[in-house]
Amino acid sequence: MAVMLYISTVYPDVRGVKWVSTFRDAGMDVVVLRGRGLKGGSDLWPERGDAELVESIEKLDTKFPIMPSLARRIARRALSYQPAVILVRDIFLAGYALYAARRLDIPCYVDAADNYPEVMKTVAKSQLGRLGGFCLLNLWERHVLRSANGVIVVTPESKNHIVHKHHISPSRVFVVENVPKNSHAHVSTKSCFTGKLVYVGTVDRGVRDLATAIEGLKEYHELTGEKVSLTVYSFAPDEVQGTVCQLEEYAEYVTVMPTVANQALFHTLQRFDAGVVPHCRCPATEYTAPNKLYDYLYSGIPVLCSDNPPLKRIIGDTGGGIAYSCGDANSFALALRRLKAEIEHGCAKVDTSVLLSKYEWDAQVQCFVRRVRETLKQNEGTGQSK
Repeated sequence: MAVMLYISTVYPDVRGVKWVSTFRDAGMDVVVLRGRGLKGGSDLWPERGDAELVESIEKLDTKFPIMPSLARRIARRALSYQPAVILVRDIFLAGYALYAARRLDIPCYVDAADNYPEVMKTVAKSQLGRLGGFCLLNLWERHVLRSANGVIVVTPESKNHIVHKHHISPSRVFVVENVPKNSHAHVSTKSCFTGKLVYVGTVDRGVRDLATAIEGLKEYHELTGEKVSLTVYSFAPDEVQGTVCQLEEYAEYVTVMPTVANQALFHTLQRFDAGVVPHCRCPATEYTAPNKLYDYLYSGIPVLCSDNPPLKRIIGDTGGGIAYSCGDANSFALALRRLKAEIEHGCAKVDTSVLLSKYEWDAQVQCFVRRVRETLKQNEGTGQSK
């Protein structure tokens, strides 16, 4: 049986567990090579998922794209597994995976995860850091995308962006969004608005604009005389609580809770009227859509989201929500008032047929799995990796 080697610093995570399950379903054994510095909340996921073997390796958590000693160590470890193909999570580890793939003469695919040059342009603290970091990461991203057998991104907007930016063939880029796998789409039966909103996530200043959503709750209260609450489930509840405390006059509208286990997520979300996705408008958010957006939709609750292009596209396709202008608390309040009216008139219902046919993991991943199978079949006859 062919072996897929999956390399990631954060396994077991949402996307990683889905990748492992996908290739197990495709008839392959999957070995996971991961870092030791797992993020908070990893205990909410199966330790192994469906992987045949999960091993940790020292220093794999690095954000430095290439260290020769670590590259050689990973290549030696990979050789012991005798994989037929490597899938690596993000461009930071891609250099190590590509080195191992060349040594073993096997194909290597990169799950790019985020548009990291654009993220750097957003989060770096100084103008020099933003410009220098963007240029360096952009060069590295181009090298990775041109060297790998194929690249996976999380939105069509991201694909279009990197295809034009790096002049690579669209046929080498696959879109697999952060959508659920093997999930039942719940149909909302709500016809009344109870004044309960939910947000699953963190703060990440400059990227996630939770402050505008919180301020929008007070604006809505002043506009309608009705008080609406927001419950935040977060891997970093103390950090979120700190942000809420800084907005002292708005604190009465917000409750912060630790995140819930994945298997209980949909049931928890169904208790709320709508889910919130509050992003800033910046390079880091123009090409991405988070897991939480699809979690809300699959739970059967509509979405109140900022007007970033991918978010607007998805709620437009599914009929599952309303967008407000980023950074505008009054726009948030007006969108919430409109959403309340739609809920009360029975109009705020997610189109589950579109959700299941277009925004489901197995439906989106088929093209990529087919490409991997074709490549492996060709390699059996030619002995070549590309």
